[in-house]
Amino acid sequence: MTTGNRALGLIAIMGSGELTKSMLPVHRRLLERVRQSGPVRGVILDTPAAFQSNVHELSTQAEDFFSTSLRVEVTTLAWDDYRLPAARPEYLARLKSANFIFCGPGSPSYALREWSGTDVPEILRGLLWTGACIAFSSAAALTLGAATVPVYEIYKAGDDPYWLEGMDLLSALGLTVAVVPHFNNRSGQGFDTRFCFLGERRFHRLLELMPGDASVLGIDEHTACLLDGQSRSLSAMGRGKVTFLTGDRTIELARGQLIGLDEVAGGAPPRPPAPTPEPASEARAGQPIDAGRLKPLIEALVAMRAEARAASQWELADRIRDTLAAAGVEVRDENGGTGWSMRD
Repeated sequence: MTTGNRALGLIAIMGSGELTKSMLPVHRRLLERVRQSGPVRGVILDTPAAFQSNVHELSTQAEDFFSTSLRVEVTTLAWDDYRLPAARPEYLARLKSANFIFCGPGSPSYALREWSGTDVPEILRGLLWTGACIAFSSAAALTLGAATVPVYEIYKAGDDPYWLEGMDLLSALGLTVAVVPHFNNRSGQGFDTRFCFLGERRFHRLLELMPGDASVLGIDEHTACLLDGQSRSLSAMGRGKVTFLTGDRTIELARGQLIGLDEVAGGAPPRPPAPTPEPASEARAGQPIDAGRLKPLIEALVAMRAEARAASQWELADRIRDTLAAAGVEVRDENGGTGWSMRD
């Protein structure tokens, strides 16, 4: 689907198995779509797992998966390294420049809390409306809808069932849903762990508490739901099923089956992203950029680019250079180092 000069992209929502052979065809499908318009500029958002002590190990495993199995460089945006306000603009700039975004396991409530008050949700929505492809799995998948299951709080801590407000990214496709991955989980030893570890009793209690007119989009493990904004379709890939629950109606899609998004969207139109507010550090018309105030940030970016070049990460180095150029900063590679200056 096109809107003006923009084309809605492709979202893959995975129930689990995001870095296994079962999901390789899904990633290939997304990367193929991205390459139709140019080189892949991929990033990994590690926010859902940023509270875990092994988050960097998990990110490295994801980078290795894309490099080894798919022959593409996808670099991590490490949220714990970018939480200070002075560093956040660089994080957001790198995210804005991406056309393939991967995000996986962790805690959905933690991710939503960390992203709250930042531009991350609207940047993701804006990327989707420029044709980017997004692959979210497990905890990250839970954040995509209008409502989110706080899995850790209910399943681990014993809280009574309740919903959190999600990013509502899928409203870009006209869907008001709560995404529930691990829909067919059977890891419990003698107890029910279906419906993202909640079990039938707690899941039905959540259905009773469903806010507004939201529906449920359930995705089995090692299964992906592909939401295609161009063809306005919803399809299933992988081992299991995709289940859509709305009112008294249940729609199940097995691998290879496809339906139109309008059949499940209830006639809701796609919702475009809100205008992104102008950053406080951005120059306004007729006003020069305060190079002195921005000097520490610029020098940090120049140093990061030099490190990327030294590690032969040319795509990342070029992205940093282009980001600086867009802000009016000219970078010069000189003998013995790198210089920079503000353009007039």
